[in-house]
Amino acid sequence: MPETAKASATSAHSSGTTPHHHRRAAKDDMNDAAELKEYEIKIAQGHHAQYRPLSTALSLVQDTIYPPFVRCDKQALHFQKRYQQISIAALVGGALTILVATFEFIFPALEAVLTYTEAGVAFITLGLIAHDLSCQFKEGWLTARYKAENLRLLKFRNLTDSRLWCPPIDMKLLREELEDEVRRLEGHNCEKAKAWASEGVHPRICAPPCEKTCDEALHELIDYYRPKRLYSQTEYLSQKAEKSEKTGAWTARVVRWVFFISFAFVLTHVVLRFYTEHEKREAARRKPPLRLRQNTERMRAQMAWLRPKPPRVAVKPARQPTPRRRMTLTLPCSWSHLLRPSR
Repeated sequence: MPETAKASATSAHSSGTTPHHHRRAAKDDMNDAAELKEYEIKIAQGHHAQYRPLSTALSLVQDTIYPPFVRCDKQALHFQKRYQQISIAALVGGALTILVATFEFIFPALEAVLTYTEAGVAFITLGLIAHDLSCQFKEGWLTARYKAENLRLLKFRNLTDSRLWCPPIDMKLLREELEDEVRRLEGHNCEKAKAWASEGVHPRICAPPCEKTCDEALHELIDYYRPKRLYSQTEYLSQKAEKSEKTGAWTARVVRWVFFISFAFVLTHVVLRFYTEHEKREAARRKPPLRLRQNTERMRAQMAWLRPKPPRVAVKPARQPTPRRRMTLTLPCSWSHLLRPSR
């Protein structure tokens, strides 16, 4: 039988006997505790050559890479949650500020209260933005996610290292090199993450394994890698796409309703403003203009000043009755006047 046919038959046999735990959820692609437990059971049953090499390799990455990956993944999720919360709060605060500013024109009687409310909401929004900029939640999220994803790549890249499959295996040297690589990745900062995002990941060509290897162990590695890495990744991407599609449909409906509600507010404001202006024009039309009224009042005042005034009659106060005095007539009477002859 040709080698290709023999390999295909072996692969088909191995795929047919793949344990059911291989098809796991995407969140378990870094945790190999269940696989290691089952491999130990298989080794105890006598399948030493098939499962011992892969069990040794998985023990190495489980002890060295998995704890820092969990730590970086938790940090990324924490920073992502805080950044999204502050972003949504700032967005809602900005929208409320604009809405309150619009209400000031619609309800002039509440202008003072709405002005203070607008200032308070704007101050809170600016405080949230300043808090986000000072704590750098976005930078922390991207950096922690960069470290976690590079640790994920390091795990599956390390499983293809030929030194793990060619005896004699120097596990101490491999562990030291892997720990140094993990420490180097954990020391990266946000600038390194930005550079990695712009440049991408360059594939690294692994050296082929030695000739004297166990085909069953390599086929077991393939059977482990396909569901654990490829199927989990595709399942994760499909779940994210479905979730994003649902979120996009929900947000699209919300944005549509917010648009129509805001349009209704603006239309109501325009109608009320037009009605108010119309009432003012009607009132001004029924009432004479201010200048005309002022001129009329001035002319009335001038006419009143030019009109002849009626004589003013002074009313004298009544005189108080005085007691009657005896009137005496004093005549110049002397002897000469008496003796003078009358004419």
